[in-house]
Amino acid sequence: MINKSQRWLVLVIVLFALLGLTLSIARQPSHIAVRTNYTVYLPMVSRPLGMGLAWGSHRTELNADWCYNAWDAGGCLNSNYDFQHPATPCPTIELLGNEPDGWEGSGYPTEPEVAAGLSRQAREVCPNTVFIAGNTVQGNTVWIDGYLEAGGVADWLGTHCYAPTAQDCIVILTTFREHYLTWPICVTEWNIGSEREGTPLTTRPQEFKSFLDWIKIAFPCSAVYTDYAPPPWDIHNLLNPDGTPNELGRIFAGR
Repeated sequence: MINKSQRWLVLVIVLFALLGLTLSIARQPSHIAVRTNYTVYLPMVSRPLGMGLAWGSHRTELNADWCYNAWDAGGCLNSNYDFQHPATPCPTIELLGNEPDGWEGSGYPTEPEVAAGLSRQAREVCPNTVFIAGNTVQGNTVWIDGYLEAGGVADWLGTHCYAPTAQDCIVILTTFREHYLTWPICVTEWNIGSEREGTPLTTRPQEFKSFLDWIKIAFPCSAVYTDYAPPPWDIHNLLNPDGTPNELGRIFAGR
């Protein structure tokens, strides 16, 4: 039989155990990945962004959940594409970097250490902004690892994927996700297939839809490229020149 002093001792032990558990949880990152049959992320914003448009603004025509651009176009998020063009006033969410591991004309090459320093300045100016950082080429983890090791700011990590087939991008992005298992991830540019990339146009819609069906489950945040762009990027367009959705656009809008 437990006497009164022993009951107090048990109560104190239980309280200390609960306190230790609380402190342990508090030390965990706020972007914890939960494993199920696929990975579901608990992001640092109130809800996942969903499926959006990269470098586009025709949200209504394509039934997009969100969009981003290098300027405030149609309520789109800002891409601070070279780490030196932040939005003002401070936005709720902003992209940091656009293919900093890429080449001039497609991306905005920036050394990881330089980008890390600029990102810390961005955090000082906008401490409450959620930053989607990196946005590297084809699931490149080397640049992001260097950026994070140099103290780069990131709340989400972003990357891009373009490939002839759905399976090619599925492999690339699955590998990227497994490398950053505890981070929320946004696939901030993607598109599947084109004649230039080796996929016949007759099979491209099927490949596009196959990837679309996968990514909307596998990632809480993604952005297809793009609604309408000039050559040579027009191979990825989801809109016709008259502004109506083409076959890919109709697939995306009807997802």
